Amino acid sequence: MNKKLVSVIIPVKEKNEYLEQVLTDLDRQSYQRVEVLVETGGKSASEARNIGLKKACGEYVIFADGDDRIEPDYVASLVTALESAPDIIMAGCGYDIVNASDGSVEKTSSFEPEFFLREDMLARLFDTKVYQGYVWNKIFRRKLINQYDLGFADDVRYNEDRLFIFNYLLMNSGRAVFTNDICYHYQLRSDSVMGAVRQQGVVTDAMTTEFLAFSMMRVQLEMALLPGMSGNRQLIDPVRAGQILSELRQDEIQSQLRLFKKMVGPKDIFKYKKSPMRRYARECPAGLYIPRAPMEDVLLKIYKRYALTGCTYTSHPEYFEGVGYLG
Repeated sequence: MNKKLVSVIIPVKEKNEYLEQVLTDLDRQSYQRVEVLVETGGKSASEARNIGLKKACGEYVIFADGDDRIEPDYVASLVTALESAPDIIMAGCGYDIVNASDGSVEKTSSFEPEFFLREDMLARLFDTKVYQGYVWNKIFRRKLINQYDLGFADDVRYNEDRLFIFNYLLMNSGRAVFTNDICYHYQLRSDSVMGAVRQQGVVTDAMTTEFLAFSMMRVQLEMALLPGMSGNRQLIDPVRAGQILSELRQDEIQSQLRLFKKMVGPKDIFKYKKSPMRRYARECPAGLYIPRAPMEDVLLKIYKRYALTGCTYTSHPEYFEGVGYLG
């Protein structure tokens, strides 16, 4: 039986020693039919991945990052899972998140081998306990990507992985499957793009594109529920779609509060007055949200006050009388 060609697309800003490690890992794969596409073009990882998709020749596609570490059975494990049944459209493997400075493991996510209906997999994208919005531990069928002209949203810099997976699942009926093989090691580095964001603790306009991705997903799902508006989307059960939409909304608002909490620190309380976050704050349906963490009810009130005033946080009663204070 002929093995299928697998295209591994790696977006990078520039070639460096981290990329060399990844390429070495891929060269040592037990599955030998691998096409590696390193893309330095484009202004973002999304654009680079889209360039790679246009060049890809593989029947299957994997999106790896250029500064992580990969086990020798990474490709083989994903291919075996994808080919375990004819209706499997996506497969994933276990992973861990490693502090690259000392090698300590901060989180491990492994899964008992399990099949998921498309609706169940969509729901997992918004489940904070078993979140599966990463692309680097998954494999996709390129035919299904091309059939619906899918790709990564160029103007989305954060949450673009989940948006891609969401659209892929929404457009294609079938099942997903996970293996319990931990084959991918995501590296936390202080000199990476995400590492710099964690250290600086600032909120940029690019970071708010996370919520543009949420808006896109929400619109797509709402359209799928309208009679005659499904278009190319495979029909989805309306009851499950409604449940997924509710979970999406909860995750969206919690993510807004998580980012907004980083905005309340600066002494200049009007620092983010013109941030795109104000638009999302105005549109936030606060009454629908069920607080998931301590003080979120207070933070939500401050967030809505920010929508009106552009002020992130202050003890001045003229701004926050009756709202409460963050501890």
